[in-house]
Amino acid sequence: MVREIEPSGRIENRRSEIHMWRLIKFLFVLVVLAAIAFIAFAYLGPIFMPADFAAPVEEVVVPVTLGGG
Repeated sequence: MVREIEPSGRIENRRSEIHMWRLIKFLFVLVVLAAIAFIAFAYLGPIFMPADFAAPVEEVVVPVTLGGG
C-alpha cells in the first residue's frame, strides 16, 4: 500500500477530528437519554413513589383586615 506524502500532521488531524465528532455524538446521545429519563421520571414517579411527590399539607389561618372606607 502506497501512501501519498501529506503535510505534517494531516493524518493525525483527521484522526483527532474523527474522535472529536465521536465524542460530540456520544454527548448528544447522552443528553437525549437523560431528557427521556427525566420526562419518564416526571410522569411515572408519582405512580411508584407518591409520598415523594406529595406537597406538604398545612392549614394556615391569617386574619385579614379590609379597608372599606
